[in-house]
Amino acid sequence: MIKAQDIRGITFEKAVFGGYDMASVDAFMEDLANDLGLLQKENAVLRAKMKVLVDKVDEYRSNEDALRTALLTAQKMGLSIEREAREKADALLAEAQAEAGRITGEAQAQVELEHTRLDESRKASVQFLDSMDLLCRRQLEFLRKVEDLDFVKSIRRETAAAAEPEEAPAEQPAPVEAEAPAAEEEDEQPTRTFNLVSEADAG
Repeated sequence: MIKAQDIRGITFEKAVFGGYDMASVDAFMEDLANDLGLLQKENAVLRAKMKVLVDKVDEYRSNEDALRTALLTAQKMGLSIEREAREKADALLAEAQAEAGRITGEAQAQVELEHTRLDESRKASVQFLDSMDLLCRRQLEFLRKVEDLDFVKSIRRETAAAAEPEEAPAEQPAPVEAEAPAAEEEDEQPTRTFNLVSEADAG
Protein backbone atom coordinates (compact mmCIF):
# COMPACT_ATOMS: atom_id res chain seq x y z
CA MET A 1 0.00 0.00 0.00
CA ILE A 2 1.43 3.39 -0.99
CA LYS A 3 2.02 5.93 1.76
CA ALA A 4 2.31 9.71 1.93
CA GLN A 5 6.12 9.51 2.27
CA ASP A 6 6.28 7.42 -0.90
CA ILE A 7 4.37 10.09 -2.83
CA ARG A 8 6.56 12.81 -1.50
CA GLY A 9 9.68 10.86 -2.50
CA ILE A 10 8.67 10.36 -6.11
CA THR A 11 10.60 12.42 -8.68
CA PHE A 12 9.87 12.80 -12.37
CA GLU A 13 12.32 13.50 -15.15
CA LYS A 14 11.92 16.79 -16.89
CA ALA A 15 10.52 16.58 -20.37
CA VAL A 16 12.13 18.60 -23.12
CA PHE A 17 8.95 19.40 -25.04
CA GLY A 18 5.28 19.38 -24.03
CA GLY A 19 5.80 18.37 -20.41
CA TYR A 20 3.65 19.29 -17.35
CA ASP A 21 4.30 22.28 -15.18
CA MET A 22 6.53 20.95 -12.44
CA ALA A 23 5.24 23.37 -9.82
CA SER A 24 1.63 22.32 -10.45
CA VAL A 25 2.59 18.65 -10.34
CA ASP A 26 4.50 19.17 -7.09
CA ALA A 27 1.57 21.07 -5.56
CA PHE A 28 -0.86 18.33 -6.60
CA MET A 29 1.47 15.66 -5.26
CA GLU A 30 1.71 17.55 -1.97
CA ASP A 31 -2.06 17.84 -1.67
CA LEU A 32 -2.38 14.18 -2.54
CA ALA A 33 0.20 13.24 0.05
CA ASN A 34 -1.57 15.36 2.68
CA ASP A 35 -4.95 13.80 1.90
CA LEU A 36 -3.44 10.33 1.94
CA GLY A 37 -1.80 11.07 5.27
CA LEU A 38 -5.13 12.19 6.73
CA LEU A 39 -6.77 9.09 5.35
CA GLN A 40 -4.05 6.92 6.84
CA LYS A 41 -4.50 8.60 10.23
CA GLU A 42 -8.25 8.18 10.07
CA ASN A 43 -7.71 4.59 8.99
CA ALA A 44 -5.41 4.03 11.98
CA VAL A 45 -7.98 5.60 14.29
CA LEU A 46 -10.72 3.48 12.77
CA ARG A 47 -8.58 0.39 13.06
CA ALA A 48 -7.94 1.19 16.71
CA LYS A 49 -11.65 1.72 17.29
CA MET A 50 -12.40 -1.44 15.40
CA LYS A 51 -9.90 -3.32 17.53
CA VAL A 52 -11.60 -1.95 20.64
CA LEU A 53 -14.96 -2.97 19.22
CA VAL A 54 -13.62 -6.41 18.32
CA ASP A 55 -12.25 -6.77 21.83
CA LYS A 56 -15.60 -5.66 23.23
CA VAL A 57 -17.39 -8.09 20.96
CA ASP A 58 -15.05 -10.86 22.09
CA GLU A 59 -15.64 -9.80 25.67
CA TYR A 60 -19.37 -9.76 25.11
CA ARG A 61 -19.18 -13.15 23.46
CA SER A 62 -17.11 -14.43 26.36
CA ASN A 63 -19.60 -12.94 28.80
CA GLU A 64 -22.43 -14.38 26.76
CA ASP A 65 -20.82 -17.81 26.88
CA ALA A 66 -20.27 -17.39 30.60
CA LEU A 67 -23.85 -16.26 31.06
CA ARG A 68 -25.10 -19.10 28.93
CA THR A 69 -23.00 -21.55 30.92
CA ALA A 70 -24.21 -20.00 34.17
CA LEU A 71 -27.79 -20.17 32.92
CA LEU A 72 -27.42 -23.81 31.95
CA THR A 73 -25.79 -24.52 35.29
CA ALA A 74 -28.61 -22.69 37.08
CA GLN A 75 -31.21 -24.61 35.08
CA LYS A 76 -29.51 -27.91 35.88
CA MET A 77 -29.22 -26.92 39.53
CA GLY A 78 -32.86 -25.83 39.56
CA LEU A 79 -33.94 -29.14 38.04
CA SER A 80 -31.78 -31.02 40.52
CA ILE A 81 -33.19 -29.04 43.45
CA GLU A 82 -36.72 -29.54 42.17
CA ARG A 83 -36.13 -33.27 41.73
CA GLU A 84 -34.64 -33.58 45.21
CA ALA A 85 -37.49 -31.54 46.67
CA ARG A 86 -40.04 -33.77 44.97
CA GLU A 87 -38.27 -36.90 46.16
CA LYS A 88 -38.14 -35.55 49.71
CA ALA A 89 -41.77 -34.47 49.51
CA ASP A 90 -42.79 -37.91 48.21
CA ALA A 91 -40.76 -39.59 50.95
CA LEU A 92 -42.27 -37.36 53.63
CA LEU A 93 -45.76 -37.92 52.22
CA ALA A 94 -45.26 -41.68 52.14
CA GLU A 95 -43.89 -41.61 55.69
CA ALA A 96 -46.79 -39.45 56.86
CA GLN A 97 -49.30 -41.75 55.18
CA ALA A 98 -47.64 -44.80 56.74
CA GLU A 99 -47.64 -43.12 60.16
CA ALA A 100 -51.27 -42.08 59.73
CA GLY A 101 -52.17 -45.63 58.70
CA ARG A 102 -50.34 -47.02 61.72
CA ILE A 103 -52.01 -44.58 64.11
CA THR A 104 -55.41 -45.25 62.52
CA GLY A 105 -54.85 -48.99 62.78
CA GLU A 106 -53.84 -48.71 66.43
CA ALA A 107 -56.85 -46.50 67.12
CA GLN A 108 -59.19 -48.97 65.41
CA ALA A 109 -57.61 -51.85 67.34
CA GLN A 110 -58.01 -49.89 70.58
CA VAL A 111 -61.64 -49.12 69.73
CA GLU A 112 -62.31 -52.77 68.98
CA LEU A 113 -60.59 -53.75 72.23
CA GLU A 114 -62.69 -51.24 74.17
CA HIS A 115 -65.84 -52.55 72.46
CA THR A 116 -64.84 -56.08 73.41
CA ARG A 117 -64.20 -55.01 77.00
CA LEU A 118 -67.52 -53.18 77.07
CA ASP A 119 -69.34 -56.25 75.78
CA GLU A 120 -67.58 -58.43 78.34
CA SER A 121 -68.47 -55.95 81.10
CA ARG A 122 -72.10 -55.94 79.99
CA LYS A 123 -72.20 -59.74 79.93
CA ALA A 124 -70.52 -59.89 83.32
CA SER A 125 -73.03 -57.36 84.68
CA VAL A 126 -75.94 -59.34 83.30
CA GLN A 127 -74.52 -62.56 84.72
CA PHE A 128 -74.00 -60.87 88.08
CA LEU A 129 -77.57 -59.55 88.07
CA ASP A 130 -78.89 -62.96 87.08
CA SER A 131 -76.89 -64.64 89.83
CA MET A 132 -78.01 -62.06 92.38
CA ASP A 133 -81.60 -62.45 91.24
CA LEU A 134 -81.31 -66.21 91.56
CA LEU A 135 -79.71 -65.86 94.99
CA CYS A 136 -82.44 -63.48 96.15
CA ARG A 137 -85.12 -65.81 94.83
CA ARG A 138 -83.58 -68.75 96.66
CA GLN A 139 -83.25 -66.74 99.86
CA LEU A 140 -86.89 -65.65 99.61
CA GLU A 141 -87.92 -69.23 98.95
CA PHE A 142 -85.85 -70.34 101.92
CA LEU A 143 -87.41 -67.66 104.11
CA ARG A 144 -90.89 -68.72 103.04
CA LYS A 145 -90.06 -72.33 103.92
CA VAL A 146 -88.71 -71.21 107.28
CA GLU A 147 -91.89 -69.21 107.88
CA ASP A 148 -93.90 -72.39 107.33
CA LEU A 149 -91.95 -74.47 109.89
CA ASP A 150 -93.91 -75.51 112.92
CA PHE A 151 -91.37 -74.42 115.50
CA VAL A 152 -91.27 -70.93 113.99
CA LYS A 153 -95.03 -70.71 114.14
CA SER A 154 -94.97 -72.03 117.71
CA ILE A 155 -92.34 -69.52 118.82
CA ARG A 156 -94.27 -66.70 117.24
CA ARG A 157 -97.46 -67.80 118.97
CA GLU A 158 -95.61 -67.90 122.26
CA THR A 159 -94.13 -64.46 121.62
CA ALA A 160 -97.53 -63.06 120.74
CA ALA A 161 -99.10 -64.66 123.82
CA ALA A 162 -96.35 -63.31 126.07
CA ALA A 163 -96.97 -59.87 124.75
CA GLU A 164 -100.70 -60.01 125.67
CA PRO A 165 -101.87 -58.86 129.23
CA GLU A 166 -101.80 -61.59 131.90
CA GLU A 167 -105.24 -63.11 132.83
CA ALA A 168 -106.41 -65.77 135.22
CA PRO A 169 -104.06 -68.74 135.78
CA ALA A 170 -106.63 -71.08 134.25
CA GLU A 171 -106.26 -69.38 130.93
CA GLN A 172 -102.46 -69.65 130.80
CA PRO A 173 -101.06 -71.65 127.84
CA ALA A 174 -100.09 -75.26 128.27
CA PRO A 175 -96.54 -76.04 129.37
CA VAL A 176 -93.96 -76.10 126.59
CA GLU A 177 -92.32 -79.30 127.82
CA ALA A 178 -94.90 -81.46 126.05
CA GLU A 179 -94.02 -79.96 122.71
CA ALA A 180 -90.24 -80.05 123.20
CA PRO A 181 -89.63 -83.29 121.24
CA ALA A 182 -91.54 -81.93 118.25
CA ALA A 183 -89.52 -78.71 118.36
CA GLU A 184 -86.29 -80.67 118.42
CA GLU A 185 -87.39 -82.63 115.41
CA GLU A 186 -88.31 -79.38 113.65
CA ASP A 187 -84.93 -77.86 114.61
CA GLU A 188 -83.17 -80.30 112.33
CA GLN A 189 -85.32 -79.43 109.33
CA PRO A 190 -84.23 -75.77 108.71
CA THR A 191 -80.62 -76.80 109.13
CA ARG A 192 -81.01 -79.35 106.37
CA THR A 193 -82.89 -76.82 104.23
CA PHE A 194 -80.17 -74.18 104.72
CA ASN A 195 -77.52 -76.71 103.78
CA LEU A 196 -79.35 -77.59 100.60
CA VAL A 197 -79.67 -73.95 99.61
CA SER A 198 -76.04 -73.32 100.38
CA GLU A 199 -74.92 -76.28 98.26
CA ALA A 200 -77.10 -75.08 95.36
CA ASP A 201 -75.63 -71.60 95.63
CA ALA A 202 -72.14 -73.05 95.69
CA GLY A 203 -72.92 -74.99 92.53
